[in-house]
Amino acid sequence: MPTCCVAAGGNIGNVAATFRQVWQILEQTPGIDGVIASRPYQTLPVGENAGNVFLNGAYRFESTLPATVILNHLRMIEEQFGRSRSLAWGPRTIDLDLVIYGEDVIQLPQLSVPHPAAWYRRFVLDPMVEIAGELVHPVHRVTFRRLQERLLELPLKVSLGPLAEESEDKLSDLRWQLQQEFPQVQLMELSEASTADLIMAGRIDALETLGARLIGTTSTRLVDTALRPVRTLAEVRHVLLSATDSPQPLEPGCE
Repeated sequence: MPTCCVAAGGNIGNVAATFRQVWQILEQTPGIDGVIASRPYQTLPVGENAGNVFLNGAYRFESTLPATVILNHLRMIEEQFGRSRSLAWGPRTIDLDLVIYGEDVIQLPQLSVPHPAAWYRRFVLDPMVEIAGELVHPVHRVTFRRLQERLLELPLKVSLGPLAEESEDKLSDLRWQLQQEFPQVQLMELSEASTADLIMAGRIDALETLGARLIGTTSTRLVDTALRPVRTLAEVRHVLLSATDSPQPLEPGCE
C-alpha cells in the first residue's frame, strides 16, 4: 500500500481539537490504515488576509484508496468542519492537503502530488519530518528531513533573476525591501549565484513584473521544477515567510 502524508492547518476555533477529530475520522475510514499524527505546530499566518496565528500538523498512513478518492474524502472532512473557501489565503477551520501518495507523481486539474509547495514550506515540512522525515520526495529525490535541513542552513540563499523590462533601480529597491523584511535570506542576482551554493531545491517561475526567481539544486543534480507562477511581490513574501518561519511545536493537549 502506498504511504500517504496529509498536511493540516487552521486558525479558527479549537484547531488542536479539530486535528484530533480528523485523526479519528481517518482511523475509521475503510482503506486507510495505521494513521500517525504529528504534534500541532504554531506558525505565523501567511498573507494579509490570513488572520491569527495558525496551528499546523501532519498525518501519515497507508491506503488502498486511489489518490483522487483520498482527496475527495479530505474535502468532505473539511466541509464537515465548516471550511470556507470564499477568501484566498483567508482564515480557515481546517485545511487538508495530500502531500505525497507513495512515490507517485500526479498532475490532474484537481490534484497535484507531491504538493507543489511542500518542499519550501516550513509549516508543512516540520510536522512531516516528525512522523515521516525518512520518506523521499518523489520529484526532488531527497528526504523530507533534508529539505527541512536546507531551510535551516542560514543565510538562506535566494537568487533574484533580472528582467529586461525593469530598471536596475526598481530591482535594487525590491532587493532592499526584501532584505529588510527577511535578514536571514541572502539575496543575489541570478548571474551572481553559483548553482552549487543555492539551498532551495526547486524553482518558482519568473514574476510577471518584477522578475524574481527562486532556483536551486539537490545534492546531486539541478532541479528545475516549474511551480505555480508567482506574479506579485506579495506572493514572493508568502514564499519567503513560508521558508523562514520557525514553527513552534506544542505538546499534546496544549491548545
